[in-house]
Amino acid sequence: MIITTQLELERDFTQAEKSIARYILSTGDEVLHLSARQLAERSYTSSASVVRLCHKLGIKGYNEFKIVYAGELESKLHIEGTVDVNYPFTDKDSADHVARAMAKMDSEVIQETRKLFEPAYMERIADVLDNAPCICVTGVGNALLCGLTFAHNMTRIGKTIISRELAGEHIFIANGLPKGCVTLALSYSGETEETLRTVKAIKDRHLPVVAITSIGDNQLSRLADYTIRIASRELLNDKIAPFASFTGMKYTTDVLYALIFQRHYNDFVKVKKDFDDKTESRIMAR
Repeated sequence: MIITTQLELERDFTQAEKSIARYILSTGDEVLHLSARQLAERSYTSSASVVRLCHKLGIKGYNEFKIVYAGELESKLHIEGTVDVNYPFTDKDSADHVARAMAKMDSEVIQETRKLFEPAYMERIADVLDNAPCICVTGVGNALLCGLTFAHNMTRIGKTIISRELAGEHIFIANGLPKGCVTLALSYSGETEETLRTVKAIKDRHLPVVAITSIGDNQLSRLADYTIRIASRELLNDKIAPFASFTGMKYTTDVLYALIFQRHYNDFVKVKKDFDDKTESRIMAR
């Protein structure tokens, strides 16, 4: 998991570690010019707390933290001319500027996500989903919305999909999934508690899981049998809306649907056309 995400999550942080994390996030690259003692003073903590926080981030010490964090910040800065996915517009922008910024942001997120795909790996995952007797879709919030769009498309070509819209119901689904069912789990952070509980229950039953999540190590990616990464410039909390993560996940599920559809192209075109014709006939008859 990238450092920024870990700092935002504050998982198992003490109060002192939370203070340090929030100071780092609020000051950006300023921390790169501070010693451990100076960071401790400015966050009203101690040098020992700074070191302990580094250890919780999976980093040996503060100097190594600065090197890793600097690389992370630099990778974001070097995507020149990009839209800030967390605040793509301001209160002073014109309607046209907002519209262009949103279009540019979606395009950038899609291109960044596409570059993370390994074609052969994506084909393999498409095969796993296509050959499964059913697909369970699980997630929370906007991640689930992307999953439900995928589920809707798959249902219309005759695939069996299992999912629920109500919070808390996914864990019950996990305990009743039929043999061979594959789960598609979506979580940008990879640390969403409800999704992790569901996936752990599914793994206890030795059923395969495909994860769609952000770049870096997280609990979901460690649990999953297959992991697809999406563009990860979006912060967890400091943003207008989950524009970028939604776009990245939606694009990824669209690609998976397209790869599955492609395998049975002529058959699925006929199935979908017949379905649409029947649906439209019913609507016209009303």
